[in-house]
Order: sequence, then C-alpha cells, then structure tokens
Amino acid sequence: MEHQLTTVHDLGASCSPGTPQRTTWASQCDWERHRERIIDLYKFQDHTLRSVMHIMQHEQGFAATPKMYKYHLRKWGIQKNLRAKQARELLQQTRQADRQPAEFSIGGIRVDQERLRNLLKRASKPQRGAAGPTPGAAPGLAASLPSGGGGSSSSSSERSTPSSSSSSSLSSARPSPSSPLPTARLRPPHPQPQLEQVLHALRAYVSGSFGAGRWTRARVPWQDGLVVAAHNCAWSAGRLMNAGHVAPAFRLLGTCMDSCRHLLASDTPYFPAGIYAVLFEFSKRHAATARAVLAFLRDLALVVHGSRRHPVYVLFDGMRQMSPEQLCQCAWAVSRSYHHALLAELGHEPASAAQMAALNGRSLSWFAAYGPAGDLNLEPALEENLGDVAGGGPASFEALEARLRLANFMLDRCRYGEARGLAEEVRSACDSNGPGAQDAYLLDDCYRILFWTSRRAGTPEDTASAARRWVGMCTTRLGRWHELTVDALGEVSEYHGDVGNADEADRLRLEHRSAIDGMCERLERLGLGYEGATPQRRTMLYGRTSQ
Repeated sequence: MEHQLTTVHDLGASCSPGTPQRTTWASQCDWERHRERIIDLYKFQDHTLRSVMHIMQHEQGFAATPKMYKYHLRKWGIQKNLRAKQARELLQQTRQADRQPAEFSIGGIRVDQERLRNLLKRASKPQRGAAGPTPGAAPGLAASLPSGGGGSSSSSSERSTPSSSSSSSLSSARPSPSSPLPTARLRPPHPQPQLEQVLHALRAYVSGSFGAGRWTRARVPWQDGLVVAAHNCAWSAGRLMNAGHVAPAFRLLGTCMDSCRHLLASDTPYFPAGIYAVLFEFSKRHAATARAVLAFLRDLALVVHGSRRHPVYVLFDGMRQMSPEQLCQCAWAVSRSYHHALLAELGHEPASAAQMAALNGRSLSWFAAYGPAGDLNLEPALEENLGDVAGGGPASFEALEARLRLANFMLDRCRYGEARGLAEEVRSACDSNGPGAQDAYLLDDCYRILFWTSRRAGTPEDTASAARRWVGMCTTRLGRWHELTVDALGEVSEYHGDVGNADEADRLRLEHRSAIDGMCERLERLGLGYEGATPQRRTMLYGRTSQ
C-alpha cells in the first residue's frame, strides 16, 4: 500500500542480517532526527552507552562510534553524573525544607536518599589514591541528610573537618570547586521493558503518521473539542467512582468508550497521550477497571487498524502490563518524549504553534496534578508555558487557562496565598470581559480554587461563602445537569458533612444525586461535546481528587 502506517515491527526490520556492506555512519541529520530517542535511552532509561549503541543499531540501523556519541551527548548538554552545582542545589533544598523529602528530582531524574548517600560516600573518598576527604559542598550535604544508622552523624561530622596537615598535603590532588563530583549512576525507578514499549510505540505512531501523510505540517487532525470532552467525562467517572457512585460512573465510562472508536479512526495526536493521562490517575484507586479499559482499547485498536503491530495497539498493550506505580514513574518520560517527537516533525510552524503550546500545557498540568510534589522542573515549565501562550494577550482564554494551571500547581503544594492571588487575577479578567459564556470553565476553576484555599487556610464563613458562589455560578451559567455543576455539588456537600452542617449536607446530597442522573441522561442522549445554544471553551479537568 502506498501510504501504509509504519509499525513498531517495521522500525526494526532494517536490522535483519544480510550481505556485508560498507558501514554508513550517521549524518548530522540522522543525529538530530534520533536525538530524543538517544536521550531517552541514555538519560531517562539509564542504559549504558554501549547499550544505547546496540539498541539504536538494532532498531534504526544507526551506526556511530562511542566517540561520536560522547561528542553529541556533550553538545546536547546530557549528563548522568551529579555535578557540584547540583549537589549544592540539593543541599539548599534540605536546609530550607521543613521536612526531609523521600527523593529529589534533578533534570527530571529521581535521586532518593540512599542513592545520594552513596554518591556522597564516593565523593568523600580520595581521588587517584590520595588519603583524605574531599572539600566543599559534599560533606555538608552528607551531614544534612537523614542518616540510616545511629552512628553516621558523628562520622560525617569528622569527615567535614579535615586536619590542617591533611589539607596541606592534599591541596594539589583535590579537584577545583567547579569540577564534577565522582561518577554516581542515577537510576530512575522505571520499569524498563514496559516503558521501552510505550515510548517506542508513541514515537512510531508520530513518525508513521507523518510518513504515511495522515499528518502534515499544514494539517493535523487535532479534534480538540471532542478530546477535551472525552477527557473530562472520564475524569468525572473517576470522581463518581471515588465517591461511591459506581453505577453512574460506569454509565459515563460507557459514553467515553463510545467516542473512542471515532477518536482512534481520526488519528488525533491527543488520543494516545490523553488516554495515558486519564488512566494514569484512574488506575491509582481502580487498577482492575483501568486494566479492563486498556484491554478494551487495545482490542478496539485491532478492529480499527487491523494489526497487532500497529503502534496504538502496542501502546495500549504495554500500558496494560504496567502497575499504577509504574504508570506514575513513567509519566514524565512519556509526556516529554511524545511532545518532543511531535515538535521534531512539526517544527515551529505558526499553524501548529498554538496547538503544541496547548498540548504541552495540558501534559504539564496532569503531571503536576498527579506526579511527585517535589519535582523541581514543573514550576519553571508551567511558567514557560504561560509565556508561550501569552502572545494572544494576557486576557486571552489561553493565557488565563495557563495562569490557572499555575494556580492549581500552587494549591496542590499548599501555597494557598499564591493560588488565591492567581485565581483572583483570572476572575477579575473574566469579569472584565462581560458575562460571555465562553469563560464559564475558567470561572469554575477560579471558584473551585477559592473554595479550597478558604477551606484550607480561611474561616468557616469565608468557606461557606465561597461554596455558595461556586455552586451558584455553575448552576446559573452551565445548568443543573452539567459535569461541573455535579462536581461542585459533590465537593460542597462533602464539606458541609465534614464540618457538621447535617441539614445543608443532606439537602446538597439530594441535589447531587439528582444532578448525577440528569448528567448521565444528557450525555447519553446528546453525546460528548454538546454544549447547547451557548458553546463553551472547555478546559481540561485535573487534580481535584488530590485535594
């Protein structure tokens, strides 16, 4: 077939044995085309350089020497060794934190306490046979870390104060403060085979879609509205299931599944990563249901695409084999790899820049909502995304949505004053635009954030007032049977039950149950994406289960 989609199997076909040929070394274009794959293997999956060379040769027929790899890795700024500057950064974290975190994140790599202690033990050993400790930040960092044993605090104190005679005799052997610490392999806890399969499938999906002409720089079938509606519907199903409303939750899941065949056939770039985002969180409490949904999607991919070698089938099959913990561990690598694969094909074309910024922002949002709270990369990434989408003006829908992503990040990390300030800014901007219905989703997020900041750091009177404003806005602007109204009623009824307002809690629970039934009937009758006579600009829902 002229435009057949490249499969995962096809990507390795070029490596089959044949007659000996003269080696064709990778060109500069080859290096740039495979850059993200090499970085994934070497840095995030922690393969050795020899292993990376073997995988690239086997999968892509990519021929290069170790010296070539080392040159390009240096050129790209890739390193797996913790350097002195990063050690000082970790030291500053431990000194400023109220409590010691279980793990740190540097450059997207997880570094737990045990690995950091091992690193510092190596750093304290003399280099090239010299006797005595290394100076600088490493001993202080070791002393500030919580110890695994009873006597380590005294030994670290001794190491941090070398004698003057040792200091003078070793001054020539010690590295300068700017030189890197001794090598310590930082091994992220990723499940290698499954992550390898998922990343490979996503890259094959992107390259195959462009290679077959289904996607071009001028035309990509984003299907943005339906994708966001399906995401929100699945998210609402998870909320209902967490609250014990199992039957209506499965009604919503059925509505979502009905849309999946259309989304698969449309080849939207949002679908594979969007499914990962939804099920990544959904599987935490409902692993068996999530696995059943993935089995359904895998089989649906077989029906739609007709091959078990199709990347989407391989993707869902790999995800189905992963535990909730593994899905969480791999989330950052999956998100970044998919985004960079798309960006490598699309470039910086104006036609796709806005959609790529939106995709990046949404990916950052679901990772920020559900990923490790201590990741140092997320806040700068969200701020950078805010700058990327602000070209349409600070009061544009995209800029306000990005500002609320940052507010949700603050809320999830108990930075209530900053979250409230950002939400108030967005609400003020929405109010200045008049009563236009296009801002209803933004206002819902504002009122929800204000409700939660009041609940966590305000008075009971402030919280009750914020709850009334939230429910009132959703009911008035969106209707009683809208998903956001159902969510607001559910959270506010839980609040009144928690604080002992029994009568108000009972009244709101009755309204909530009625609204759930109406929502399910509306979605089953009208389908996803229907907003009536006043269409809304939808935002994706994130993070509310974590409050």
